[in-house]
Amino acid sequence: MMASEELHDTVERGAIMAESHLQKVICKAVSVALLISGDLEAAENVVADAIQSLDAEDLNTDALFICVSALSIQCARNAADLSVRSKQGEPCFALPPELQNVLYLPRLPRCSFVLRFLLRLPVSTSACLLQLEPDQVVDYSSAAVSILGAISTREVSNDQLSCLPQAASTDVNTSLIDLPGAHFGS
Repeated sequence: MMASEELHDTVERGAIMAESHLQKVICKAVSVALLISGDLEAAENVVADAIQSLDAEDLNTDALFICVSALSIQCARNAADLSVRSKQGEPCFALPPELQNVLYLPRLPRCSFVLRFLLRLPVSTSACLLQLEPDQVVDYSSAAVSILGAISTREVSNDQLSCLPQAASTDVNTSLIDLPGAHFGS
């Protein structure tokens, strides 16, 4: 009798831990979708669609984040190039503070930055998802890093965000979202 109670407790603890892990993965997926799409409601819908389109075992894998990225990019293409901040005038509290400024970026630099530096996708995969040339992804990613640096030091105005500088390629590792097994290559 005692062994079955211990087994039940162990199974229950395992289920709680798995549920907690899945909640964290889904929260990270919403963050990725929000950063790419720039719209919280669209991000939630994208993650729901991605979850429905994948098998249950793929929810804890990179497949979820690739699917979320692809659907979010599609959403961002169909929407006006407005950020959550410009729509509401206030920061989006669904994101950690260190990611808030990413929402100030125009769509292509924002998407390139998220795919390359936060999700650590290879340039070729990012280019394919964004339907851009690899050099363009590098340029947009580099421009995003420059703009984010300027925003963090308050050296850029909102008007300057619409005029991207010619970006030089830089190799920056700014991974702020620690995805499960997210090492997609280089």
